[in-house]
Amino acid sequence: MECHCLCSGIGFGAVHWAKTLMPDNEVTEERHLARSSDENRAAAVEIIKLADGESGFTRRKLIRRTMYGALAFLPIPAVVIFGDLGPVVGDTLKRTMWKAGTRLAKDPTGIPIKASEVTVGSVFHVIPEGLAELDRAQARGEG
Repeated sequence: MECHCLCSGIGFGAVHWAKTLMPDNEVTEERHLARSSDENRAAAVEIIKLADGESGFTRRKLIRRTMYGALAFLPIPAVVIFGDLGPVVGDTLKRTMWKAGTRLAKDPTGIPIKASEVTVGSVFHVIPEGLAELDRAQARGEG
């Protein structure tokens, strides 16, 4: 209860701040050129060339090609790990329980909604009729 009150208070404060305290006009500013000076760029190129000359990276093709090969195989563990995170979906996303004539039911009880219960401005979280029974059957191990 205390956490709910705290979160509600933070939410009300954020909405109040956004609606009343924040300015409502948009401001744009021109930015300066983000390019370094030609002297700094030339110095950076010289440092890279010096490091390349000392390491011999461009001369040693075996080391370079080995690095490229290692980088080519780098995504494979991610594919194996992320590919095994859940069940295979298959064609389950192409089929649905929503068919013509399916009645709306309240979630999570599964009780069908009557037209007399629906008024202007009412909101329901609905599921297709029969989904709650299907979920209960699967939980018992029958499905």
